[in-house]
Amino acid sequence: MPSDSSSSEKLMRQVHDMAKFPEENPNPVMRVSGAGEILFANAAARTLTGMLENEGGCLTPELGRAVDAAFAAKRNREVEFASGERWFVFAVTPVPRKTYVNLYGREVTEERKAQQKTRDVAKFPEENPNPVLRVSDKGEVLYANAAARKLTGLLESDGSHLTRELGIAVDAVYAARQNREVEFVCGERWFSFALTAVPGETYVNLYGREITEERKARLDVLRIKDFNERILNSLTNGVLTLDASLRVTSANPAAHRILGSANDQILGRAAVDLISGVGGDLAQAVAGCNNGAEPIVWMDQELVDKLGVRKSVNVTLVPLVITIDEGNVMSVIDRPHSMRTRTDANLTQRAWCPIRATMP
Repeated sequence: MPSDSSSSEKLMRQVHDMAKFPEENPNPVMRVSGAGEILFANAAARTLTGMLENEGGCLTPELGRAVDAAFAAKRNREVEFASGERWFVFAVTPVPRKTYVNLYGREVTEERKAQQKTRDVAKFPEENPNPVLRVSDKGEVLYANAAARKLTGLLESDGSHLTRELGIAVDAVYAARQNREVEFVCGERWFSFALTAVPGETYVNLYGREITEERKARLDVLRIKDFNERILNSLTNGVLTLDASLRVTSANPAAHRILGSANDQILGRAAVDLISGVGGDLAQAVAGCNNGAEPIVWMDQELVDKLGVRKSVNVTLVPLVITIDEGNVMSVIDRPHSMRTRTDANLTQRAWCPIRATMP
């Protein structure tokens, strides 16, 4: 049976070993009195920059206030603390019926860095100069960045929902689970919105970009094309547009009258089948026309119309100079004539060079 002295020594060793736990803890551990005096601080706490003041006798004001609040309320609380570039969370724990508070710290530097990265990534939509929105399946605006919030007519007056037109498009995308693009006018500005249904989620993301200038340019091209078509339709000379394989891609009304054929009988036809006189020289002439960017004129060529009537025409090949129509060469066929002059043909060339489509 062990002696009382050996049992006492064993107990003392156990107490001594237990007392080492706080000191051996790699995390900061402290005990602070109600008066703010440091009763104990382990090695990890003593080495932290900016934690202790007055040669380790008391906490810095920030931590001191947290200790005072926990002690007064007799309720646990957590407080974050920066030590240089390292971050810690301290659990401030009042001990019942004691006049001190224990502080148990753990480092959260990597966690804070991860949180900061998440916050930085979350800033991308807000910092985007283009409008970005997220809308729920109920039509509620879950998020709209600053660029979206500033747009006239995009959101309802309270900002909680999209305006009706865009809302209908979002509903259709969510129901079909199929992305689409829509154009939307905000005041005098035009935007294209990519509506994206996110798999497994109950919302649709909207990514906008301004297309005001692009739309103006597109409308200008359409106006030019419409203007050109009106001129083409008013000409008494027949005009055929040929693609790279020398097939007809368009024909004006005068060309139909001269050839005696309807539109569906001309489009897609090889030009050499319509104008017999030019024959195999047409491909070589087109190549020379494109390379030199100069019109080529054939005088008194033979054309056989749909009824088999042979007609004498002048044929002018003109390189295209504005990309509007598909094709790279325009063929101008003077109306059947008996007393036409080269001067008239040249006037036709000069009139048409600047307003038709271009070679690539």
